[in-house]
Amino acid sequence: MHLLRSTILRICLLTLFLLAYTSLTFSSVDEVKKQWRVHTNKESDWPLYWLVNTEHPELKQEMFLAGPIAGGRPWIDKIIEVDQNKGIYLITYYAGQPGTSELVDTYYALIYNDTKKSLLGQYPYRYISDRYDYSPKWIFEENRILITEEGGDPVTINY
Repeated sequence: MHLLRSTILRICLLTLFLLAYTSLTFSSVDEVKKQWRVHTNKESDWPLYWLVNTEHPELKQEMFLAGPIAGGRPWIDKIIEVDQNKGIYLITYYAGQPGTSELVDTYYALIYNDTKKSLLGQYPYRYISDRYDYSPKWIFEENRILITEEGGDPVTINY
């Protein structure tokens, strides 16, 4: 009888632990992507675009437009998981196609902390032309991101 009670108690404790643990699960890339939308500011003469978190509308960032955009508006390209334990993600988006001697597809990245529901910055992510890819280097280290770009000062984002 004592063994049965002890076993039932262990099963109950294990069940409570598993319920608590699964409620602390981290967001997946797909879940983060579902949170973000490109919105147009229709109240302005200038077509401004914003990345807006649909679950937390106060989380928004004006999108940088580098040049003319195929399709007429920027779009979210992909979500990159930087640190799942801390909830750090890059939300990359198409920012346009500037250029005079050659067209360059330009992408920017918004650094998002899903755990703290905060934005850590927006930086150039990728430049691609017909000739070559001359993108900034993104180095992901423990608790920081280092961004270096030819001819520019390095940027460090601690999280």
